[in-house]
Amino acid sequence: MRWLVEHGYLRLERVRAGPGRLWSFLVLSDSGQRRVSTYDLSQADWNWIAAAFHHGMLK
Repeated sequence: MRWLVEHGYLRLERVRAGPGRLWSFLVLSDSGQRRVSTYDLSQADWNWIAAAFHHGMLK
């Protein structure tokens, strides 16, 4: 997944899950289509996503 994001095939965005929550879903966007997903990501993917959001690499 990291390769797909880094090469522009996939974009990850945070979205609000509901009132009082910072975020708990990821929008996986390819070809301009948006959808909320609950993909079963590996721990390495989650670690990379968290670090990327923290360091401002992803919006």
